[in-house]
Amino acid sequence: MELLIAPAFSPGALEVLAKKKNLRLLTTQIRPEKAREKVIRSISGGVLIQEEDEGGDTRFDTVTEAAFDVKKMNLAHFGVAACKHLKSNAIALVTENKDGAFWLTGAGMGQPNRLDSLRHLTIPRFALKEGPDIREALLISDAFFPFSDSVEAAHEFGIRYIVQPGGSIRDQEVIDACNQYGIAMIFTGRRHFRH
Repeated sequence: MELLIAPAFSPGALEVLAKKKNLRLLTTQIRPEKAREKVIRSISGGVLIQEEDEGGDTRFDTVTEAAFDVKKMNLAHFGVAACKHLKSNAIALVTENKDGAFWLTGAGMGQPNRLDSLRHLTIPRFALKEGPDIREALLISDAFFPFSDSVEAAHEFGIRYIVQPGGSIRDQEVIDACNQYGIAMIFTGRRHFRH
């Protein structure tokens, strides 16, 4: 890790963390889940003011024949929360290590095409990590899959679990592709776009 953010660090933690190279610590206040903050982005000739994407997804509906492993639901919640903070179009791979810690193991963001995010950014970053089994990873998307090509690419790499909002006019095509490859897919019903 290169950055840890927490409300405070105990003296014992500071002693241990001081031994880590290139580690930055940031303390920040705990804010309410619904702070109703505004996000301001400058654009040519003006500014864009929008509400912060607060809160987590509450709907997790399995839409495929393959059942989503209930033991992976906490990881799915973590994955959606991590992915929503990546710049859209975001694809994330999340895993759980042997100690039960959740990790953002691969990510592709800011691309005009989520297939490119998956093939050229997320998977190569995942492949650089040692240890995690991609078959146990969850593929998270901040927006719906408009075509089945992302599912086909996920299958090529061995991914068996996908979480996405759904809502495309081609949802059934995407579900059918998952069923063909034995991939379990969840729809959250909520899209996240960080611009």
